[in-house]
Amino acid sequence: MTLNLLVTALIIYLLLLIIYYFRPGRRRLRKLKRQFRNLYKNTNGFIVSKQARDKIKKSDFTLSYGEIEFNYFAKILHLVKPKPSDTFVDLGSGAGKAVITAALLYPFKKCIGIELLPELHHASLKVKAKLEKNIRDKVDFMQGNFFEFDIKQADCIFVNATGFFGEDLDSLKHYLHDMKPDARLIISSKLMPEDSFKLIHQGFYAMSWGMSRVCIYQPRR
Repeated sequence: MTLNLLVTALIIYLLLLIIYYFRPGRRRLRKLKRQFRNLYKNTNGFIVSKQARDKIKKSDFTLSYGEIEFNYFAKILHLVKPKPSDTFVDLGSGAGKAVITAALLYPFKKCIGIELLPELHHASLKVKAKLEKNIRDKVDFMQGNFFEFDIKQADCIFVNATGFFGEDLDSLKHYLHDMKPDARLIISSKLMPEDSFKLIHQGFYAMSWGMSRVCIYQPRR
């Protein structure tokens, strides 16, 4: 009798596991992750970034390179509840992985990446060229200093602030004060001042450099 109960319980557990693993949402996520990997199979942002920084011959922690992990960033994006009218902006977009992930997963009106280093910008353009037209048309990569971008255009903002310290971090926080009242900020590694930003969520998520604190904020108005 006990053996029969154990076998029955095991069968039920396996069935539930199969249902969970193969449910429509997870199938779509796996399909898009395969597509994402194919898009980047010939692009190594770490090598491109190092070569670009070596040319500058200048130590600048704000240019430290890191990348999102697809599955974890998908979870983070889900928490900001994207709307079809939203514009997603990545400040310091590197080879474009966060922008491409956002464009593949959610019906953003526009997905924009701003990158200072020309070599990384060109790498992201090569990836963009591989996208299907309906996705490609809503992706835009810009080369330049993101502080010159009008942050009021953004509804959902992502910034990896791991390399920002001192005056650089103060400049970033000051810049983000101009966000739209209903915009959402995703920031890794750093906290925003509580008197100006309302914390919506915080947790630890895998990034290329390891587990990182990620916070989601909205401006206090």
